Amino acid sequence: MSSSSEINSAKIILKDVFEMWFRIPEYQRPYVWGEEEIHDLLDDLSFASSTKPDSEYFLGSFVFQSKPADKSAGRLFEENDLLDGQQRMTTLLLLMASIRDITGNQEIKQTCQACIYQQANKFKHIPERTRLVFDIRETVQQFVVDFLKSEGGTSDADALQSFADRNKELSVQNMVRGLGTIRKFLTSEEAPAPLEPFFEFLLNKVMMIYVSTEDLE
Repeated sequence: MSSSSEINSAKIILKDVFEMWFRIPEYQRPYVWGEEEIHDLLDDLSFASSTKPDSEYFLGSFVFQSKPADKSAGRLFEENDLLDGQQRMTTLLLLMASIRDITGNQEIKQTCQACIYQQANKFKHIPERTRLVFDIRETVQQFVVDFLKSEGGTSDADALQSFADRNKELSVQNMVRGLGTIRKFLTSEEAPAPLEPFFEFLLNKVMMIYVSTEDLE
């Protein structure tokens, strides 16, 4: 059995990242990426997918504290507190929601939805969960539920802006702007076309490095 102080590290492709569960702890800073960071990421991914579709693309690293299911600690299911990498992970979540709402391909829609949200099934004892839970602010998690979890939620620019204007939450305001940047890119001449091979590249060739331990220290 591994020690709780053991540090684990490995590379992981994006489709496997979105099989995991993450929480943004309350002590983390807000989501702060702007148009420049998001556009640069999308531009790099689009270029890599079109010029080297069979090669791995290194997206960066993320660090998390692993928290196995523990009923005595009030955790019925596994959680991972994301300590570093929030900006990229949140941007990827926004990208999945945007692709889901732009594409007409039902298989892509369903795949994106599974990367964002797990539907409850009482017979299998599967709970409703979002892949990334924002405990930094209740308003941020509500935004995720209202606009990222729900199909079509990223398409209503007026509703998105209204939510941001009402709540004045920095993370939400940046997420709304981020969704606008992503949609603009995906519907522009810069967008990867067709979308299907880009999405396949995104899931299977985009690679990250994770570092994890159960011991926060």
